[in-house]
Amino acid sequence: MKKTLHFLSGIPRSGSTVLAAILNQNTTMHVSTTSGLVFALDGLATTWHSTGLLDKNDPSRNKLAQTMRGAIDAFYEHTDRPIIIDKSRGWPIVAIIEAMVQVLNRQPKIIATVRSIPDCAASFVRLAKPADLDNFMSTSPYIEHLEAAYNALQDGYKFAPENFLFVEYENLLAEPKIQLDRIHKFLGLPEFKYDFNNIDGSSVAEDDENLHGSSGMHDVKPVLASQHKQDPKELLKQYYSEFLQPEFWLKS
Repeated sequence: MKKTLHFLSGIPRSGSTVLAAILNQNTTMHVSTTSGLVFALDGLATTWHSTGLLDKNDPSRNKLAQTMRGAIDAFYEHTDRPIIIDKSRGWPIVAIIEAMVQVLNRQPKIIATVRSIPDCAASFVRLAKPADLDNFMSTSPYIEHLEAAYNALQDGYKFAPENFLFVEYENLLAEPKIQLDRIHKFLGLPEFKYDFNNIDGSSVAEDDENLHGSSGMHDVKPVLASQHKQDPKELLKQYYSEFLQPEFWLKS
């Protein structure tokens, strides 16, 4: 591979987009918007698996890894920045972690933003402004996405805890320099001075209306600060207790 590849994932509505925008201030680093790379690589693996080429003792496994490296290089040929951080909720999936070990010839490093699950669910409600909360909670793909991302992250962390660095949303807001220093240490990068009062969100802007079904999902304010002080109990009402999930990342 021509570039160094790391990963950004975590729980939806936990600050991954603003973190990506901040990291993109570093001219040695390119942090993607929500990326389809993981699905492209998974498609390659699925195709090879269907033809019996993924047996552990099959030398063709090396050819698959080489093919994936070529796909990654092609995916990021548009940037000359040497360090890539690809953003996707899919990277913590155990099978994908195992595959990336072979592709990278090292353990993958996954930065994962996390936040209280009721806060994340309340953020989706605040964003979607549903007329019918009951229907939203039972049918919304956002809520399904939140549950799936939480489970995948928990499973991935149980499988390979050393591969993860958790960045808590509240800590990022309260002590951004400390959190960015932690990230640099985790990735083995030299120090860099970030500007938390002049954040350019254009590098991580997405067509939220068409891609995600709701506008404003990835909007980034120029100053790093909390955007509201509303208690999630007010928004989730009787559903609040359903989102009280263990914050397993506190054990890391």
